[in-house]
Amino acid sequence: MYIKMEKYLKFDVLRLAASGTSSADGSAGLTLTDATATFLSSVLANAFVYNTADGEFYYVASVDSDTQLTLVAMGVTATQGGGIGNGKTYEIYMPFDTIVVGGTADGTTADQLVDTTKNFVASGVREGDIVRDITGAAIATVTGFATNTNPNDSLKVDADIFVGGDVYVVYRAGADDFEMIIPSAGVANVVNDSTDALESTSLVTMAGATGEVVSVRYIHTDTATGDEAVSQGISDAIVGSLKTEWTDLDYKVPGIANPYDAATNASVYGGRDFFYFSITS
Repeated sequence: MYIKMEKYLKFDVLRLAASGTSSADGSAGLTLTDATATFLSSVLANAFVYNTADGEFYYVASVDSDTQLTLVAMGVTATQGGGIGNGKTYEIYMPFDTIVVGGTADGTTADQLVDTTKNFVASGVREGDIVRDITGAAIATVTGFATNTNPNDSLKVDADIFVGGDVYVVYRAGADDFEMIIPSAGVANVVNDSTDALESTSLVTMAGATGEVVSVRYIHTDTATGDEAVSQGISDAIVGSLKTEWTDLDYKVPGIANPYDAATNASVYGGRDFFYFSITS
């Protein structure tokens, strides 16, 4: 009689913040246009934009309107995108901040944000969250909740910046990650996907009869080619997990630093960590 035991690698994976299909050609000015989007209340600067149709990555330089984002191309120099064309599907991920709720103020009360269509407590807003008045180009911090018309339809804030009609977004620092785990003891091989032009997939092959392959997708934040940092980092994490006590079954994969700092991707991402956004088998 024997007992089969397994250890697992635990990844922080970015949640999808927004998605859609572009409605105009943005190739000339590196923009994303989507006539059905609500970017002002759902996206912040520095968010990742993934052109799923063409396999290209960008980050958001500015949120210009509800329907347009200005972008900066990311990734290996030879395959950087030239803007998202008409009819292209896209996904948006936010590695630094999490938007809790957004909308338009419909009342004016001193030191409050009033939106009678919302119950801010039910929406998950917390004291200490940041409120950006997009219309008035100002920010404040949430200090509490109030009721003007409907329960918890107002936020108390530490600056008197809101009037009716102001577009706003409430957010907090830190990505809205979820944890994905894969077995570590049965891994036979970890390599980069040679068919991926952006080199943004590591293939983790599981040992055994099935030879199952787990694809770990990540956002490549630099223009350097031939970078094996992620595959090596996952391999190191496998070794680290197997060295831990058996009481520690889940091993957190540490942040893997991008060893390059290319000027074209410098901004906030120069030399920053890689970011995982999907793990599939």
